[in-house]
Amino acid sequence: MVLDVTAKDDKGNKIFSEQKEYVQYGLDVDGDMRYGAWQIKRFADTTLQPLAVKREHMAIPVAEGTKTVDVSITLKYDHPGAKLEIPIYSLKKKVTFTY
Repeated sequence: MVLDVTAKDDKGNKIFSEQKEYVQYGLDVDGDMRYGAWQIKRFADTTLQPLAVKREHMAIPVAEGTKTVDVSITLKYDHPGAKLEIPIYSLKKKVTFTY
């Protein structure tokens, strides 16, 4: 799964972009299955567990004087072997600053 966060300022310029991958346990970065214990132990378990809440915090730098920022968040299932992307969740939020 891939979490993609993008932020644009009030002029439409991209001011922040970050992507985080959650690798399915037992798959390597090429999408090949690794079943042997000696192979799996090389990978950190970065999966998203069913029904468990995973919170991510990302600090978005905003220039002084910026009035609004549009933030887009997308979580999608991305299977490297099948070249398949399925959107799971998306959120768009406009943040307004008052000085």
